[in-house]
Amino acid sequence: MVEVLLPLGIDQNFTYHIDCKYKIGQLFKVPFGKNKQIGIIVRNSTTEFNSPKKVIKIKKVIKIYNIILPNPQLKFLEEFARYNMTKRGLVLKMVYNLSKTQLLKVLDTN
Repeated sequence: MVEVLLPLGIDQNFTYHIDCKYKIGQLFKVPFGKNKQIGIIVRNSTTEFNSPKKVIKIKKVIKIYNIILPNPQLKFLEEFARYNMTKRGLVLKMVYNLSKTQLLKVLDTN
């Protein structure tokens, strides 16, 4: 399982199940509500979901892309959000929107 950051106006990671090899910072597509989102793997998940009161269904990653954000860029994203007191998802959305047309061209060819 991995924790992922989505380009949304929230400051929280989401947990997804993944069956294949991956790297931290790798882009991927996941189901989110009724839509699909492109996000970034930010860390391995260490959360336990064995609560007897509530059953949580962990969704699977739909597709992994061969695009990886280097660790310095991930750290910059975290520091930028902290310094500007904004949500990490919004910072990711800002970065994602700046390169959206280029990124979509690359993702559509994979």
